[in-house]
Amino acid sequence: MARSPLASVNLLTLKVDSFDSDEPDIVRRRVGKGTVIYSATDLGDGYQLHKRRRVADLLTALERETAQPLIEFDAPARSVEARALWKDDNTIIVHIVNVTAMYAKHMIRVADIGIALNGRTIKRATSPITDRGFEVADNAINIPSVGYGEVVVLDLQ
Repeated sequence: MARSPLASVNLLTLKVDSFDSDEPDIVRRRVGKGTVIYSATDLGDGYQLHKRRRVADLLTALERETAQPLIEFDAPARSVEARALWKDDNTIIVHIVNVTAMYAKHMIRVADIGIALNGRTIKRATSPITDRGFEVADNAINIPSVGYGEVVVLDLQ
């Protein structure tokens, strides 16, 4: 019988995930003026199929490190949906819809929704629905209360 080259090794095995390795799972590289992030795994599945919050937090952190968004919304979770559209080079229209009725038996007014802008300066913020203006501070606005919805026009410098 041929002698095994590993005769002196204890042949206990440790169950290891077949995908484990010493290779990085996520690689980030600067390319030209941008940044590329490559993941060897399907991070989207981790969130879309399994609703893993840590995966969502990781993707959010990677996005924020790579490129700061032009517009940021700050609102309680599951309270509003917001869309921002360019009207022209110096005007952004923000449409906010209260979605609390999807999670409660009735619609609940949502307070203190923040909108901040990065890379451009807000000159004025107004609502064509309620005819009110919003105070601009530190290139951000606060919408005190939203019933069913709100439209905000951001005039930029």
